[in-house]
Amino acid sequence: MRRASALLLVSALAATCGVTLPENGDPEWTSPGLVGGGGWPFAGDPLPPSDAAGARYLTDSSVVRLADGRVRLVPTGGEEAITVPASDPRVAEAVRSDQTWLARGTVPGRLIPQLLPCRPKGKNRPLRPDDVLLTARTEVESLKGPGGIPSAPGTKADAAIRDPSGRPTAKEIVEKGCVPVQSRTPQPQVPATGTPTRPPAPGNPKKPRPKPTPTPTPTPTPTPTPSPTRSSSESPAQEAGRHGQLTVATATAKANGYRDMAARALQDLRLLTRPNGASLASWYGAWRYSWPRDSAFAAAAFTVTEHPAEARRILRFLARVQSRNGMWAARYNPDGSAVADGRHAQLDSLGWVLWAAWFFRAENPQAAADLPELWTMVRRAADRLVASLRSDGLPPPSSDYFERPASAEQDPHRATLGVVGPVLAGLRSAAALARDTGHGDQANRYRSAAHRVQNAVAARFAPLGYPRSPLRGGRMDTSVTFLSPPFGPADPGVTDAVRTAAGKLALPNGGVLPGERWSGNMKVAWTPEMALFTLSASAGGRPDEAMARLDWLSAHRTSLGALPEKVDEYGRPAAVAPLGWTSSLVVLSLAALEKPLPVPDPG
Repeated sequence: MRRASALLLVSALAATCGVTLPENGDPEWTSPGLVGGGGWPFAGDPLPPSDAAGARYLTDSSVVRLADGRVRLVPTGGEEAITVPASDPRVAEAVRSDQTWLARGTVPGRLIPQLLPCRPKGKNRPLRPDDVLLTARTEVESLKGPGGIPSAPGTKADAAIRDPSGRPTAKEIVEKGCVPVQSRTPQPQVPATGTPTRPPAPGNPKKPRPKPTPTPTPTPTPTPTPSPTRSSSESPAQEAGRHGQLTVATATAKANGYRDMAARALQDLRLLTRPNGASLASWYGAWRYSWPRDSAFAAAAFTVTEHPAEARRILRFLARVQSRNGMWAARYNPDGSAVADGRHAQLDSLGWVLWAAWFFRAENPQAAADLPELWTMVRRAADRLVASLRSDGLPPPSSDYFERPASAEQDPHRATLGVVGPVLAGLRSAAALARDTGHGDQANRYRSAAHRVQNAVAARFAPLGYPRSPLRGGRMDTSVTFLSPPFGPADPGVTDAVRTAAGKLALPNGGVLPGERWSGNMKVAWTPEMALFTLSASAGGRPDEAMARLDWLSAHRTSLGALPEKVDEYGRPAAVAPLGWTSSLVVLSLAALEKPLPVPDPG
């Protein structure tokens, strides 16, 4: 019992303080991913690290083929995985079940306009693998208006961003849904062996240049600026990124990779969602709880991929465990009981659940009609937020996604942007949902409250560059993304602040810290924060930035393809995998690249 308590304490510190556990053997959370494949009720069991080498998921499923050819799966009705021969009929049945569920909805990634080549017009030939997409990744930013936001059509700025070479604008790519291509320019031919032809010697043109000494000469590269050799682990899409251009083949490979990452994330989210709707952060120790914040994003991910039953189950769970005063506990046990560990309630969770509820109804009104408790939950949470606003229009100080008390903040007397951003998004969402469901009085009340918060953000945070705490010298963190699409309308000042924050939080390993002067390990990157910057870029019209961040997230998954919570300085997973919040954000980011996500508009 004492050892179990110590392990829970250590895992709790790792989950909340950014501590990387010591490597005295493999930490108990070490697993490359969850094994599933059973029928209802779904259950996931972590694959032991000892079985990780050579293991892989069977296509679009949570069934794992081990290196020796045997298969590991959770049988229908079971909670623990078993190992069976590949010929066992339960293998095909489990794979078919997982694939059928995935096919009922959509899996984003393959239909990103920036990766889809347009068919050549007026040419009697099909696309060739070496055809080049006309908009290179390195050129996307030059096609943007001020603040990184695409210019409005018909404006002077829109005309100014057209590339003189005739390349399409970002707006045109989105409108057409594909990128024009051209044949690859032939590379200069050079002899494969021997000495290349040299120009005449300067001076007397009649005087022949002395013949060079016949010593071995290395074969010159055929291009003026040679590119580095691709490593064995580098994908074609990564190689294309280095070259600054994409061919039809590399763009297709990139899109397929994104689609596979989304499929894995969706399967993991399903395994982390219990039959009662409790969406767990992950499978181990201090992560095996349901946070309303994480649950809201899981519901949104299921919504945007047309899996309404899973989204509805999560929202029904949140409605059931909500207090009558509109609040939620910081986190819940898988059975729905609140965790009594002394954590303060987190006001941002109300905003996130309100946004997810509106998103669910906006995307699928028919499915929302089958959830009568949705409005009661929204009304309670929104009323609580309205009543909480202070005279200056800001909510009171509260814990947020940093999971630390308000007393630990730079300004302990004011709410952080990590609270204010979700509260603003939540009130806008509540107003829009109330309006669309015929609750006019509440819609007006929530809209007025949202305007008060919006004005307070403009007065308190905007002049300072949107720091975490509204004071001069306030530190930047990821919460500035909570003000950008898809949670609020595009704003050039917010976009600039998002880019500033991303730069300040960047790490040498390519990831980001949650905030400046982070209290945890300063060398360990957090994937939810990286994915929040990704979603901001995807929904905000910056596809090049979004895909670069998605590439980093994809490259730092586990050997089975699960998204871990953290990545250490050497690029290795540094915490549990899969993490539900990161998985949800990746799915939403890929969906936003395919088509714009709705943004709450209270009117």
